[in-house]
Amino acid sequence: MCVCLSFFPLIVFAQNNVIDSLQENLLDDIILTTKNQAKNINTARTVESLSLSQQKVNGANTLHQMLNTSSGVYMVDMGNEQHAMSIRLPMGYDPLYNYLENGVPLRPVGIFNNNELLELNRFSLNKIEIIKGPFSSLYGAQSIGASINFIQQNFNNSKSYLTLQSNGFGQKEAIAQSRFTVGSVKALININHAERSVDKSLHFNYNKQAYSIRLEKQLDANNQISIQSNIINYKGDQRDGYDSAHFYQRDYTSNDKFSDRKTLAIRNYIEWKHRKTDYESLSVKLFNRVVEENQIPFYLIGYNVSPQLTTSGQITQDKFTSYGVSIDHSTTSKNGKLKLNQSIYVDYTPNNRYTSQHIVVQKDNSFANISYTKTDSLVTNYKANLKNVAASISAYYHLSNKLKLFAALRADVLNYDFTNYLEKNSLTIQNSFQSFNPEVSVLYQINTTNTFFAQYGSGFTPPTLSKMYRGGSSIPQLNPARYYNTEIGYKHIEKDFHFQISAYHMNGVDEFINVIRSTGTEVINAGKTNHQGIEMNLGYTYNNFEFNYNPSFAKHTFKEYSDYGQKFDGNTMNSAPNYMHYANASYSIKQFYKIRFIAEWNKIGPYQINAANTMQYEGYDLFNLKTTFTLNKFFINLGVNNIFDKVYATNADGTWGVRYYPGLPRTFQLGCTYHF
Repeated sequence: MCVCLSFFPLIVFAQNNVIDSLQENLLDDIILTTKNQAKNINTARTVESLSLSQQKVNGANTLHQMLNTSSGVYMVDMGNEQHAMSIRLPMGYDPLYNYLENGVPLRPVGIFNNNELLELNRFSLNKIEIIKGPFSSLYGAQSIGASINFIQQNFNNSKSYLTLQSNGFGQKEAIAQSRFTVGSVKALININHAERSVDKSLHFNYNKQAYSIRLEKQLDANNQISIQSNIINYKGDQRDGYDSAHFYQRDYTSNDKFSDRKTLAIRNYIEWKHRKTDYESLSVKLFNRVVEENQIPFYLIGYNVSPQLTTSGQITQDKFTSYGVSIDHSTTSKNGKLKLNQSIYVDYTPNNRYTSQHIVVQKDNSFANISYTKTDSLVTNYKANLKNVAASISAYYHLSNKLKLFAALRADVLNYDFTNYLEKNSLTIQNSFQSFNPEVSVLYQINTTNTFFAQYGSGFTPPTLSKMYRGGSSIPQLNPARYYNTEIGYKHIEKDFHFQISAYHMNGVDEFINVIRSTGTEVINAGKTNHQGIEMNLGYTYNNFEFNYNPSFAKHTFKEYSDYGQKFDGNTMNSAPNYMHYANASYSIKQFYKIRFIAEWNKIGPYQINAANTMQYEGYDLFNLKTTFTLNKFFINLGVNNIFDKVYATNADGTWGVRYYPGLPRTFQLGCTYHF
């Protein structure tokens, strides 16, 4: 908290949004993020932009419901805002996605967590931009399957309101947002509380508080400054999946009675935007993160192979403080044909500390984990200082009225400074990684509504701290895993109709795999995988009727891969649906309380449960019905999710035998928002 408050003496400067056009123009076409369909027509890659206001009108009230409307995007709901992700890659927990807040990664490289998005305040967002495929030429490490940029509200695109909402499975949320002005300082505050309270036997409760404050001040006609602070406090139960008998009988009594996760995440930003001329702009952003996560993870509790009623587990603590700066300089030629952007990014984490303490877990006669006893034994105890320094340059050139070229290159240098404090394995070691990632693309504009594009880009992800140093004294010599992507696409966008299709082919090399040695298991660079697919977006509006269909077809294959000595070359990758889609149809009566009726269909196709391809999950079809309408200053949303009460698994895996992670049964939702 002290670190968070350390930025607040600068509040007196604050910011205004008159220079919002700076944000719009500074990196347009260079970053290639899309702000609307008209902008998307000139974007030479696959980008989807989700407006949070439109998502609200459609009745979406969770982050995974919002993201899963996009073609080829499957945010796996693991319960209580915990999740996995699948975008152009199988469902997984690896650092293959770059989650950003206003262009800054939520966490530093090397400390990825697949549950990072629970550290967001989703109610403070304005929109979400999903930039698919490798994009390390701009965003650096982990930008493989996608880079997801969560863009927060500013003063001009926000409102004051109070919202209360709940569903029939114990979920309750209260959100308050206020927009006001004090002198020349504009302020936006968002505070919310979420919780779930259900039968204790389910071990499925959680609570979360999120606080966001943004201050804006116009210094003069060409300069503005803003300050943003976000504080997330989370505590949630964890539970493992279920075997097939319990899953299909809907016996969701949890075998985990105490496993949980506690997270405190604080992020602060100060940004200065300067317009030097109509053709030159500068943005400087300072940022700071403080994260502490404490867990009793269910996945670190041992499975018994004998009738013993005790086993081992761990209590883990991960905490870090990081500081950084992101500088972007943009210039445009006077004829508008050439745009250049130069960027410098520095991310420094001087103190990342991770410890895990051994516990003895007591089981009951049904082998449920019911209690634990702490010991004095530390399993892991290390400190790691992390540094990421990067520089990039990109150019966008109008070769003609119809042909546009884009090229970019980013260089990253990463340093891990590791100290192991376990007495038996104490040591200090430094590891350094370098990566150069280019991108080239071409866009051919047939006319104002039709474009073709082709794109080639690469991405990289370095080994995480857990892969590098989990062996203590045995430090593997690892290189970053690399991914190479080729993509072509076509876009047709009109006022009432849009159609987009893209085909991609991505190869992964030097991926991290586990092999068996005489001394135990070791992580090495030896994996190769292949990913190819087709994604589509189809939308049509006729009078008050609207229809959207967003399918994706994919094939994910192990080219050269083994795990703990077992080879999977040529097999289909596990947890990789070959088909999925989101479809909705809605009908609006604007003259009658702006009422809107929405029907949704989410489909996840069949996929292999294990890498050996001996087990398969059939997938599922999920149908929802929703209604939203306006009464004076009140906005009401009603809905029924999973209307046919389908028994389905959000994920099924074969890591420790087949485990099914159940989705919610038929659930009613109700929300009411009052706008001031």
